[in-house]
Parts: sequence; C-alpha cells; structure tokens
Amino acid sequence: MMDEIMELARSLPLTRQVLADSLETATPAQMEFMLSWMNEELASRERSKRARLPEQAGLPGVKELDGYDWTPVRFPVDYGREALESLDFVANSEDVVLFVFCFNFS
Repeated sequence: MMDEIMELARSLPLTRQVLADSLETATPAQMEFMLSWMNEELASRERSKRARLPEQAGLPGVKELDGYDWTPVRFPVDYGREALESLDFVANSEDVVLFVFCFNFS
C-alpha cells in the first residue's frame, strides 16, 4: 500500500477543494496526521530552498567566524564584534555592510 501511495503522490498535486472535502469526514487522528505531514512538507521545502538559493546566487560556501583573525578589523564606536557575532541584525532585519580593502602594490 505504501508503494501505491508514493506512486500516486508523484502525479497528484493537492487541490484545496479535494483536501477540504476529505477533511470533512476525517477522524481526529487523520487530521493530526495531515497536519504533521503538511508541516513536515513545508519544513522540507524551506530546507531545500535555503540550500538551493545561495548556490543559485553564486555565493561562496558557508563561512564561519570561528578562527577568524579580528586584529585588522575596525568597528564603529557603537557596534562591536560581539554585536556582529550575536546575529541580532538578522532578527531585527538590519543591514550589515563589510568592506574589505585589498592593496596590490605590484
């Protein structure tokens, strides 16, 4: 039965009306299953999107701050390394602009 369901799922996108009609007669356990299933599907799509979009944008691989040499970095008076590492700017929808100066004296 599971193979049959998986095969049908490949060719049948959900329509809201069919879903609504099915939920009309669903038991609480069936509704709980559907809720769990849909939440897992949305989470899976979000994970896939987060993995796919940076690659499509041509961004370099994931970077981490561990082991970063902070000695040449200068921060504004009211913003320091701890503020940057806290990532609060993400939750606050704030922009952070980093400048890297490279000099080539050849």
